[in-house]
Order: sequence, then structure tokens, then C-alpha cells
Amino acid sequence: MKTLAPREAVEKAVTYHAEDAEGLTPVIENDADLLEWLLYVLRQVGGFDDDYPIQVEIRDAGIVIEGDGEVMQAVRQYLL
Repeated sequence: MKTLAPREAVEKAVTYHAEDAEGLTPVIENDADLLEWLLYVLRQVGGFDDDYPIQVEIRDAGIVIEGDGEVMQAVRQYLL
């Protein structure tokens, strides 16, 4: 399954989770940084290990997140 999330919402959610739940201040200087932090946050909130299949991609309209139902549940609960 795939979903399209607004970039601004993803950036805010990633920053919020990293700062409030992890005590980290994410440095997002480019698209690669954002995708790396997004994967980190999704893995943390969903309890997924590094091998769990999650794909993220930046498109003009926002960020496409691809994964199974558990990934979509994490996206819905923590990012949107």
C-alpha cells in the first residue's frame, strides 16, 4: 500500500517525535536528511526493525510512504 503525506506535515511530525520522544534535535538540510529521519521515526513508533519493508520517496505533491497495513497504521497515528 502507498499513501501521500504532505511534506510540511511530515517535517513537523518528524521534528516533534525526535525532540519530544527521543530527545534529539533533527538536522534536516535536504531531502535525503528528511527521508532518513522519516524512516527512523517510522521504525521507532511502529516498532519495526531495520529490515522491515518501508519505502519513502519525495514527490512534488509530498512524500509517498509505502508499506503494509502496520506501516499505514503508524503513518496514520503518528504522522498525519
